[in-house]
Amino acid sequence: MMTFLRTWLLGLAAAAVLTSLAQSLMPQGPVKKAGGLVCALVLLWAMLFPLTQGASLEPAQLAQDYLDQVEQQAKALQAQVQAQRKAVIEAELEAYILDKAAQQGISPCQARVECRENSEGVFVPETAWVSAPEQAWPALRRLLEEDLGIPAEGQTYEKEAAA
Repeated sequence: MMTFLRTWLLGLAAAAVLTSLAQSLMPQGPVKKAGGLVCALVLLWAMLFPLTQGASLEPAQLAQDYLDQVEQQAKALQAQVQAQRKAVIEAELEAYILDKAAQQGISPCQARVECRENSEGVFVPETAWVSAPEQAWPALRRLLEEDLGIPAEGQTYEKEAAA
């Protein structure tokens, strides 16, 4: 229904612009009067076009369609906000791991964290991938388990490639 209304309004606006342009280009005199009548009939036809198509423009239906579209857009925006929130939390957790590793003298080190949304809508870390020297793995395991609550089965380690 909203696409029909949008199409109708665009057609009405286009008819108004074209008739205005046509009237401004018409020479003075009887031609302008006859042209004005034709332009008025074109505008009238553009306005009444929905009635010729048998479309119903019930205000309740238009309002419901509008509310449905608003609800869909709100859901899409909420999903986008949640995705961005998740990305920020994951980036902050990765930075936390790298900062703690640097404080313990673990270098080089890279980390990637995946979060999931729990039943309360809070993002909690679920898995972590860490690339660091093998001798640092036990300290990093403790860090991930104790500080972030990531269980051992959610942790993946890889030897840091030699530079």
